[in-house]
Amino acid sequence: IHDNEEYHKRLNEDSLMHTPEFVIKPRSHTVWENQCVRLHCTVSGWPEPRVV
Repeated sequence: IHDNEEYHKRLNEDSLMHTPEFVIKPRSHTVWENQCVRLHCTVSGWPEPRVV
C-alpha cells in the first residue's frame, strides 16, 4: 500500500510540471550592426518560465 501511495504522489507531482514551450515564437528581424532590436514572445510552462 505504501508503494502505491508513493506512486500516486509522484504521479501528481509530475503532472504539475510542464516543460517550457513557446506559445508565440519570436519573429525574425534584420537589423544593422550596433542597432538595437526587441523580440517579443509568449512562453508557457510550470513552474512559470522566466524570459530575459
